[in-house]
Amino acid sequence: MNLCPSSILSLALGVAVVSPAPCTAQIRASEFATVSQTIDGTVVSVKYSRPRVRGRDTIFGGPVFWGELWTPGANWATTLEFSSDVELNGHAVPEGKYSLWLVVQPESWTVVLDTTARLFHTDRPGENPAQIRFSIQPQPGPFTEALAFTFTDLSPRGVTLAMNWQETYIPFHITVESSRESTVAPAVAAQYVGSYSMRWTEEGLASDFRTPVEVGFEISYENGSLLAEFDPPPFEDWASMMLLPLIEDWFTPAALQNGEIFDVISELVLEFEIEDGLAIGFDFRAENDDLLATAVKDR
Repeated sequence: MNLCPSSILSLALGVAVVSPAPCTAQIRASEFATVSQTIDGTVVSVKYSRPRVRGRDTIFGGPVFWGELWTPGANWATTLEFSSDVELNGHAVPEGKYSLWLVVQPESWTVVLDTTARLFHTDRPGENPAQIRFSIQPQPGPFTEALAFTFTDLSPRGVTLAMNWQETYIPFHITVESSRESTVAPAVAAQYVGSYSMRWTEEGLASDFRTPVEVGFEISYENGSLLAEFDPPPFEDWASMMLLPLIEDWFTPAALQNGEIFDVISELVLEFEIEDGLAIGFDFRAENDDLLATAVKDR
């Protein structure tokens, strides 16, 4: 029978105990934590325990000794999980779950991803061909009492997973593949390129677009992609867009920033009408098939 400390103390003092006092969850020296981030549909998750500095002058070099294979955490090994293939600091990492280890040295450290995710921190994996290994440079950082993993510098194609403890900072740069095809063949693109006169419907204007009822819509073709511009745009973020192919003659708009996709507006679609091999107009619809606008190609 497992007893709480209060029950054991009562027995030791000879106090009559009818039933053990209810046990409650206990504070751990290294509390468990999780953090995750989605990048263009790819989910990156970290599960770890958070050891604290607890007044120690030095962490790396002792109690985390030089040359030691150490999981950045405590208790069970820290795990990294990727819902699709990624690049980690330029190294290919297949979809899956890994235990994360570091070989700590005074200068360059070695990152080790092991395919056995469920390992206790003292059950260090031996070197094997399935592991992913690469060097990484520790950097100085702000003092952090409890070891922390955080996501920073989020972009359309990547994010930095930062590890901070005491005054040491380790950046893991994660890059993902685009989930959407943006390339359109020149012969196909030629059907859509041109100037259009577009008119918002009452449903379209109900979204608080700050735009006239009638606007211009220009489609161009550059570097294998269809680009589009409103004149004037309903929002500042929609000043420049890329049209991503869905099915034949249907496209999803993606807002651009500095020439890169930063927001795929997947709930919207442009449905083109083709006549004699050329687009003569399109309907602009929401995901529930509400008609937001209609457009006619200028002759």
